[in-house]
Amino acid sequence: MAPSIYQSVKQAMQDLVAPQLEQLRGDFATLRAEMRAGDEALRGEIAAVRIELTSGMATLRAEMRAGDEALRGEIATLGGAMRAGDEALRGEIATLGGELRGEMGELRGEMGELRGEMGELRGEMGELRGEMGGLKSDVRRIDDKLTIALDLRERIVAIETKLGM
Repeated sequence: MAPSIYQSVKQAMQDLVAPQLEQLRGDFATLRAEMRAGDEALRGEIAAVRIELTSGMATLRAEMRAGDEALRGEIATLGGAMRAGDEALRGEIATLGGELRGEMGELRGEMGELRGEMGELRGEMGELRGEMGGLKSDVRRIDDKLTIALDLRERIVAIETKLGM
């Protein structure tokens, strides 16, 4: 009669522990997948920000070069007229200089905004890193539970061996 009670206890333990082990394995796999997905998403966002920043900088450089070339042409034209003694063109040059300074001020402002956006992105990256740290903690807890479950399984096998079953 003792073997049937033992078998019943053994079966009950297996019925309780085995599903939990499987659930822990599933949870562990899910957390790994979530961590990978979070990492890939973060990498994708960083790549997108880099592409956008590179594109924005290239556009700004092209605009600045185009503006610079256009201004050089205007200045050359105005310089020829100035040499002819036309005072009205001197006033136009002064006006263009003010516009250029205004454009440069606007470009500096836009650059400041881009730097601010980069700071925000860095902050968001920090938050994502914090969330990943939390996921790592969850994985460690699951790993600890899985270790305990495996230890229990080993103890059951040892008890079965001692009882000769």
